Amino acid sequence: MPRFFRTVASALILLGLSTPAFAQLGSVPYTFTPGTTIVSAEVNAMFSAIYSGALNRTGGTMTGTLTSQQITPASSATYDLGASGTVFRSIYLGTSAVFSSGGVITFNSGDVTVTHSTNTLAFAGAASGYTFDAPVAVSTDTYPPIRATRTGFGSSTTIGALDVRVTHTSSMGDGFGPIITFTVRDTDATDNPIGALGFVRTGADNIGDFLVQPINAGASTTRLRLTNAGNMALGATARFYLDGTAATGNTYLVESSSDTLDIVAGGTTSFSTTATVTTFATGVVGTGATGGGKGAGTANFTAVYDDNVLLSDWVFEQANGIQKPVRGGEGEQPEQPTRVKGPNMEKRLYALSEVDAITGTENRLPWMPSADTFEAERHTGGMITRLWVGQEQQQLYISSLNKQIEALTAEVAALKARLQ
Repeated sequence: MPRFFRTVASALILLGLSTPAFAQLGSVPYTFTPGTTIVSAEVNAMFSAIYSGALNRTGGTMTGTLTSQQITPASSATYDLGASGTVFRSIYLGTSAVFSSGGVITFNSGDVTVTHSTNTLAFAGAASGYTFDAPVAVSTDTYPPIRATRTGFGSSTTIGALDVRVTHTSSMGDGFGPIITFTVRDTDATDNPIGALGFVRTGADNIGDFLVQPINAGASTTRLRLTNAGNMALGATARFYLDGTAATGNTYLVESSSDTLDIVAGGTTSFSTTATVTTFATGVVGTGATGGGKGAGTANFTAVYDDNVLLSDWVFEQANGIQKPVRGGEGEQPEQPTRVKGPNMEKRLYALSEVDAITGTENRLPWMPSADTFEAERHTGGMITRLWVGQEQQQLYISSLNKQIEALTAEVAALKARLQ
């Protein structure tokens, strides 16, 4: 082999050994065949092609496309791809990107970071939050699939941990608000909504009501509404069960018809009330009363108060000059001779002459109301007291007359004795 050819071949071998394996040399411009003449221009062109496509070991620029090659650093976790101030614009990856334990993805010099630790991926930064332009689906057999945790606050106040919001492109009105839907799915792979919870605007942009919307055959209807004032509204003809049984109990409250509230106990309506009438289908028994119920339409109490006044008699006490304390009154204050419950009802005794005068001119007993007064008052307690008073007054009259009869009888007996 001519000496010059050997020299050129040796140089080419040395260049090949000094060029990294990942250098992009491109196509070879010339080939040399043993026994032929090597032209210097071709040799120069060969050197130019090698140098233009090779990287030296202290740095350089590589162009072109890396095909079916692997870039492997000399030491693990030691070298960088790019540098601060000199970064790659885009990285195009294939099926996977593998990060070692403890790896960190940093955006904008740490404005947002994604950090890996054992079984955990932590997001940090992003003071304005994270946004997604499509639904986020979480599928796992581990409980809970989603958890929102907020720390660093007091232990005696409610803490906002989750914010669910909806937005509108125009001014919102009543009924607008976020709803959380509950859905089930089985082997037929069909999503079946079964209920929803949410809040809706009510009256102003910062006032809302809470809704519970069970779904029946695909139709969602508000069955319970908790208003911002604390009132709870059930759906029309809805039942409020009190025995803890979900749809089969026989004890409940129900609006049986418009503006009518019923209490159903044991399947029987025991109480029904409207704006004007209250009906008891069973007897009423007050606490402490003995003997229990006395049947439908009856009342059994230990005492009856009328506008905080215990119905009581007083005629005998007044006739006998006794100041008797009010029964059950606070401080046991003695009764005063003041008018009670209606006109013409004073706490005093009436002489028979007064009774005769009033009955003769007003057609009523002095302790009883006139027909017009009774119609206006409809005062049951007052009527019971008046009847009680009348009974005792009449008893006093009878006792007085009996004493007169006894006195006259004694006088007659004395006169008879003298005549004998």
